Amino acid sequence: MKKLGPLGMLIVASLLAAPSIHAQESKPVAGWREFKDVAGTYWAKAQIDKAAADGYVSGFSDGTFRPERKVSRAEFFRMLVDALKLPHVAKGSPWYQPYVAVMVEFNFHNASDFKEYTENLSRLEMIRLAARAVHLDFQSVGVTEQEFVVWAAESGLIYGSSIDGDLELDGSVTRAEAIVVIQRVLTLIKGKVLDVNPEAVKAAKQM
Repeated sequence: MKKLGPLGMLIVASLLAAPSIHAQESKPVAGWREFKDVAGTYWAKAQIDKAAADGYVSGFSDGTFRPERKVSRAEFFRMLVDALKLPHVAKGSPWYQPYVAVMVEFNFHNASDFKEYTENLSRLEMIRLAARAVHLDFQSVGVTEQEFVVWAAESGLIYGSSIDGDLELDGSVTRAEAIVVIQRVLTLIKGKVLDVNPEAVKAAKQM
């Protein structure tokens, strides 16, 4: 298993520090525990509640969370940066510029990967960003797509279909899925172990 480098240790320290080392741009709306569209049986309710309580995501003014809404690359950047409590300037133009800057600074994102930040985030792009956030090794040039995906499956970052392990790498990411993956990133950074789907591992190795 790859080990955390200095960056990982910094992130762990920031996660344990209180208060946050930067001012949060967004805050959960009042009554976030009662999002209208996240019922008690919703598959990601626990993760959504935790993310809202931690302040790195929020609902909408109508009391909904819209968990099935697609996430843009910029929105995922903001979620990840705020969840990891990475320092950044409060404002920029466009609004996501500070998040892009810090993602590049910490080597979570290479500007050559993509430049259209308002487009929907794909599962493969999410895996790549998450892997770089967890391990320094994945920030090196030359890491293949399969290496990213195999690690994601073997670590439990992605679970795939419970039937055949289908990873749907070209598919878009929803708000709920993004939060679940970010919660798993936080778990891995802390050195904890996630459940693994052997079918997902098999599918990743057959890419």
